[in-house]
Amino acid sequence: MECEIKPLLEKVKNVELINERNKKLNDEKNKLNEILRKEGILNKIKEEIRISINNLVEAFIGFYNKKEEFKSKIEENYRLDQELQLNVIVNHKKSSFNKNFIEEVFNLKSLPEKYKNFELDLSDLEQCKEMISETISDIIFDNIKLKKTYEDDKKSTLQKLLQDWFVINYQIRYEGDTISQMSPGKKSFVLLRLIVELDKSKCPLLIDQAEDDLDNRSIYNDVVQYVRKKKKERQIIIATHNPNLVVATDAECVIVSNQDGEKNKNKKHKFEYVQGSLENTFEKKDVLEVLYKQGIKEHVCDILEGGEEAFEKRKNKYNFK
Repeated sequence: MECEIKPLLEKVKNVELINERNKKLNDEKNKLNEILRKEGILNKIKEEIRISINNLVEAFIGFYNKKEEFKSKIEENYRLDQELQLNVIVNHKKSSFNKNFIEEVFNLKSLPEKYKNFELDLSDLEQCKEMISETISDIIFDNIKLKKTYEDDKKSTLQKLLQDWFVINYQIRYEGDTISQMSPGKKSFVLLRLIVELDKSKCPLLIDQAEDDLDNRSIYNDVVQYVRKKKKERQIIIATHNPNLVVATDAECVIVSNQDGEKNKNKKHKFEYVQGSLENTFEKKDVLEVLYKQGIKEHVCDILEGGEEAFEKRKNKYNFK
């Protein structure tokens, strides 16, 4: 009997062993499924983080793109000429970034080498995006040590990182020189040209002493020629102490002013004015008041460097009657 039962007992033991192993196998399967489930969640979180980082990077580069759009509009709408050039340049504020972000936020003692001379190469936007993306990742995943103030506030750290670090610089060139290389007189003339060229208005233009800091050669070669050209497009009113500028620009109307004094009497007021064309000429020796004793031509000749002879030369050149 015992001999008959013994093989059955062995089978029962095998069944129990199989059941136990099946149970362990199921437990391992359940663990594997849980691992796979958590890996799926982790991968989903990683993908969400990747997308969020990309969105942050695109928003950051958006500052640059907006300024580039502005630059293009400026260059398109305000084209000047070959002599006078307005260049608009978008730059990364490296010094501000290094001082106001890296030095303030990162622990400099353990700062990775790539952050010691941080600079965005704006000629390669993909490199810029990669650099900013790496910086965000290093902050999020604690790959870089932050100063204590920022260790528990990564949101503020990222906000500080992703602010607008781009600046628009304007560069003016005239005849090959930048503003910093120009004399004071040349700067004045260039600024005058910029004001006129960039202003699309056709209303009268009032210029106060356009000749300041300029020698007579510059007045004639630059200011005079420019005014003669531009007065065809809009009315130009110039207040000047330089009659060379008045005559050489062939002014249609000249206003001469006088302040009442012992040698230069007016009729009634402290300041009085007479006006007329350069062709206006007469002399009244019996008149005491300085403004009314002669015509516009004579007033100009009195003040004009070179006097009558200089006026005659200009008269002949411009065919004044």
